[in-house]
Amino acid sequence: MHSPMSTILYIGAETSLEEKNTWILAVITVGVSAVHFATVLGRLPHADVTEIAYIRPMLSAIDVAIALSIVAHIVVAIAAPKGLSH
Repeated sequence: MHSPMSTILYIGAETSLEEKNTWILAVITVGVSAVHFATVLGRLPHADVTEIAYIRPMLSAIDVAIALSIVAHIVVAIAAPKGLSH
């Protein structure tokens, strides 16, 4: 299975498990951060900046990112061909 970046950068090379895990972390980090910032900044028109509660959404975003990362890594590891470790 070729990822788009592997196809662009390595032209035909297989995507290693390590590279897949790196992409998983990158996508999850960007996605969860975007949702977190949208949630917190969406409250800005209705409250003063100093009054916006950001800790609970931040902790929830961290929990979601960890859970998504674990599940995605497990799925990728199960789907990886036997003997593919790097």
